[in-house]
Amino acid sequence: MGNPPEKYLLSCDWGTTSFRLRLLNQSDGRVMTQLTAAEGVAAVYSRWKEQGSVDRLEFYCEVLKTYLAILSKDVSFSLNGIPMVISGMASSSIGMKELPYAALPFLLDCSNTICEKLESPGGIPHDILLVSGVKSSQDVMRGEETQLLGLAGSFPVGETGMIREAAASREGAVFIFPGTHSKHIRVKAGAIVDFDTFITGEMFQLLTRHSILKETLEKPESEKMTAGNLNAFLAGVRHPGVTNLLQSIFSARTNYLFEKLDKAGNFCFLSGLLIGAELESLRERKTGAVILCGGSNVSAFYEPALRELKLPVKTLIVSPGLADNAASFGHLLLFQQLQ
Repeated sequence: MGNPPEKYLLSCDWGTTSFRLRLLNQSDGRVMTQLTAAEGVAAVYSRWKEQGSVDRLEFYCEVLKTYLAILSKDVSFSLNGIPMVISGMASSSIGMKELPYAALPFLLDCSNTICEKLESPGGIPHDILLVSGVKSSQDVMRGEETQLLGLAGSFPVGETGMIREAAASREGAVFIFPGTHSKHIRVKAGAIVDFDTFITGEMFQLLTRHSILKETLEKPESEKMTAGNLNAFLAGVRHPGVTNLLQSIFSARTNYLFEKLDKAGNFCFLSGLLIGAELESLRERKTGAVILCGGSNVSAFYEPALRELKLPVKTLIVSPGLADNAASFGHLLLFQQLQ
């Protein structure tokens, strides 16, 4: 079949440790096909530094060519000529090309988003719209702002309509994007006004893999928490309000030594401990709502944690399916606004 580039958009969310490429229908944002890989920007950058001869942008484009070839096997037409939008760490100092950060306030109408159009870079048959991130006076982010654009700025019906209303209110809202580096993004009157980063996921990885605690922990066999593991998780969520966090972390060791929890339960306790410490900070924030934007891999942890803490604010849980599509919606919105 012939090439229908005007109907489709390639959406690439390229993070520090992950890569996702999707083919979208431009009319409604529907995902036609997709692939994911663990080949994040950090790994690609390390390989580029080791080889030392190929131009950086060209090296990253070779990686893109590999995944585009794989994706093309899922469709009955050529992907050549279909435009691509890339967000996340691809525009960072370890990405394919570094772009400067946009400043606050960051408007959710895309008007001060920083992007650069790359015309068929590295010989790939696609023009690329590379999206930069946002900085405050003391923090930075790349990727979550694009997800927020997708949630608050496109398809304003049903669930996304409520999100847009919260983002546009003068009362404001805090959007939580859990992850290796969780982001709490404060939005007021249609603009990001501030944000904080919590290294919750990275800290959990360090403690479970490289600390004295690793011998007392074991990842549960099932992704779904048993009743016992859920109770251990919620006990961890409550714990930061009782003692100092550094002291609480060591209690994960004594939990096992004193046979209060088995290794799987202790694993869940430590997870709850760190997530609880992150979310407890919201208690001091004056905001109209807290909106959890966790994908399917993290909502199962953050949602019960928020319920357990009983924060004195309205809480909205974005469905995992919508959260998983947020970056793609943001790409589509940016492409339509900036082309």
